Amino acid sequence: RGETDSDTNPADFDTEVEGRDETDITWITEEDKDHPPEYYLNQEEDLDEPDDEDEDYADNSLLLLYGIEARWYRYCRYTGKDPTQAMQTISHRTLKAFFDWLLNQRRGKGGRRLRGVKSSDSLGTYWKVFRLVHERATGSKIDGKLNRKMHRVLRKLAKNHRLMKDKREKTAMYIEDLAEVLQTNLRTTKKRYPHGRHRIQIAFFHHLAAFSGNRPSALLNLCYRHIVITLLRDPEGGPHRILIEFTCEFTKQYLGMKDKNTFPLPEIIFDPSLVLSPHVALLGLVLADEAFSAPNLTSAERISELDIRPGYEQLPLLLKPSMANIPVFRKSTNTLYGMPICVPFVKHYLPRRVTADTRAIVSGYKPQHDLMRAACRMRRWIDPNRPQELTSEQSSSVNKQPRICRLLKQREMWKRRFKGAATKRPEYKLLTCEIAGERLRRRTALLNEVKSKWDLENPVSEVELQLAGLKFDQEVKTDLASVDDMPPIQKRLVETIMTLPGKTLEEEFRRRNAAINAVAAYCRFQEGGDAARPRGRGRTATRKASPTPAKETCPELMAAAAEKQTLSAAMLSVFKDKRPTICFLCLGEENLPFEKRVYSFARPGDLTKHFKRKHLANHKGDRIECKVCQMSLQHKMHLQNHAERIHGTVS
Repeated sequence: RGETDSDTNPADFDTEVEGRDETDITWITEEDKDHPPEYYLNQEEDLDEPDDEDEDYADNSLLLLYGIEARWYRYCRYTGKDPTQAMQTISHRTLKAFFDWLLNQRRGKGGRRLRGVKSSDSLGTYWKVFRLVHERATGSKIDGKLNRKMHRVLRKLAKNHRLMKDKREKTAMYIEDLAEVLQTNLRTTKKRYPHGRHRIQIAFFHHLAAFSGNRPSALLNLCYRHIVITLLRDPEGGPHRILIEFTCEFTKQYLGMKDKNTFPLPEIIFDPSLVLSPHVALLGLVLADEAFSAPNLTSAERISELDIRPGYEQLPLLLKPSMANIPVFRKSTNTLYGMPICVPFVKHYLPRRVTADTRAIVSGYKPQHDLMRAACRMRRWIDPNRPQELTSEQSSSVNKQPRICRLLKQREMWKRRFKGAATKRPEYKLLTCEIAGERLRRRTALLNEVKSKWDLENPVSEVELQLAGLKFDQEVKTDLASVDDMPPIQKRLVETIMTLPGKTLEEEFRRRNAAINAVAAYCRFQEGGDAARPRGRGRTATRKASPTPAKETCPELMAAAAEKQTLSAAMLSVFKDKRPTICFLCLGEENLPFEKRVYSFARPGDLTKHFKRKHLANHKGDRIECKVCQMSLQHKMHLQNHAERIHGTVS
């Protein structure tokens, strides 16, 4: 036979193979074999069980558990008892003696001076932790009767040791106070940090804490992989905005992982105080770390030179993959000012992607509702040029994969061995199915790889092209009639649905009816096979609606604008005011008349009466939805707690 290039003809194999019969295909099923039964039986008999209990607690909680356990062992060693036996036969007298000994301790390990227990709340915390230690050691909880006795014992011990009962005052920090603290932090010379970066990190830390309300540990563990920076198009036609999004991953993880919350913070143009701007702090840190993937994106001026391609909603400013695991806060340092204690905007009731402009609400600015909508909607991530399918060359390249080549080789040998009868054999059918499945898996993986490569490289090349002075040379197709791939009936469907509202009621009805007829006609159209396509048909002129009348000349538009402004002010009030006078449940009911939705009571006490009489009294135990927060409340107490903590409505 003539020689051929085996690289370009994967079906051309050398059938002169010595040794075992290559028609054996048992290796295909062996690849998917399960573990033997002994593997699972050994797991059942394995006595070395992992410490699964520790996975339910955070590191700080484990420190408390281990600390109380260590103190228990020290006490038993001091009194000459067996700690395990004493834990099994625990009594209220033993517990009283242990906690009395604990309160009398003044020296720790190595003779280190202890601060001692100052508050009765701390003593109560130690008792709660001890109950967990007892449950971990014995496998059973402390008896309820013993628990009640211990409450009386703890009160007596707190009195004898003169522990404080008053709670420590936690003064709230408002946005004006935060601005003063950050200004002082930037200007002071009395406090010096090891590195200037630490001063900026302190400011950025306060920004994130104020605008998200997350725990300090969740913010301090923030890495660059948790941050996304985007140049976002303004839906109102203004200049492009820089949008930063950060995802808090290290939240409380008791009894499993919690849902990650992503906080989008859009840039505020004409910001009255840049000291409160997280964009200034974060971009400064990113530029200092040279974290942008685009090598020429080295200054804020270069960011200002960027534009968004027509038809796109955003321009991602990607960070280097090598910086993914680098912490934003390199070092945890103590400051002169401590942590701000404040009630978060919506605490832990936030959805996965927060749709509220938390920074504007906390700062007292007008929320950018349209911009936040643009930041959270699906259209933002649509990329018309992103690869959707493989090219013919890419699709055929999977045949060069070693496993597919081996399968093709064996199928060809079956054809030659059983001439004319190979297709009827089950082994041949198995080979054919395996080849088709493997090709599909390889092509899917290759398409995902191509898409991932596009997502990483295209934004960088886009930035580099713009910084090099090149302008957009490709216009987005906006005229629907210019799409030649559509059959006429599909064009009709698209053109009738994608139209502007009519000027009059009669035109609106005609528009609606035309769309209904087009949908009905298209439901009878079979798309399978070669659809008829128009040839050489020129662009048809599209009918344009008359320009929208100005607000100044249209009373209806003026009234709608006034209602929108009133509604925005009411929405801000139920989140910002300490004791609002507007009912947040009525405000979220769009079916109510506008006057009832935004009705303001004379005093907060009147709102409380309305809330009890109208909402709590009629609550029948079913779930109720807070529509202004877009969350479901499980029961009545959940509703009351949410109303007081989030919306300031006391009941």
